[in-house]
Amino acid sequence: MNTTRDRVIYMMTTLKIKEQTEFGKLCGASKSVVYQWITGRIKSIDARFAFKLEDNTPFSARWIMLGEGKIKNGILSVEIKRVVPEALKPRQIRITAE
Repeated sequence: MNTTRDRVIYMMTTLKIKEQTEFGKLCGASKSVVYQWITGRIKSIDARFAFKLEDNTPFSARWIMLGEGKIKNGILSVEIKRVVPEALKPRQIRITAE
C-alpha cells in the first residue's frame, strides 16, 4: 500500500465503512477531503488527520501518513514487508546451440 489512496481504501474496508462522510468523522476531515484522498488528488494525509485516525482506529499515524512501519491492530501490530514471489523474480535463461 504505497499510496494514500490505497491506505484510505484499506482502512475503510477494514473498518467496514462505506460512506466517505463516516470516515471523515473519524479524523475530522470533510467528505470532500476524503474523496480527494480516494481519487488521488490529495497525495498525503496531514498529521492532524492521521493522529485523529490513530486515536479513533487501530491504525498508526506513521503508517497512515507514510505507509511505513507497523499497522496497529489493537494489541497486535503487523509489520508490512514487500515480498516478491519466486515466480515473479527475474531469471536468467541461457540458450545454447546443439
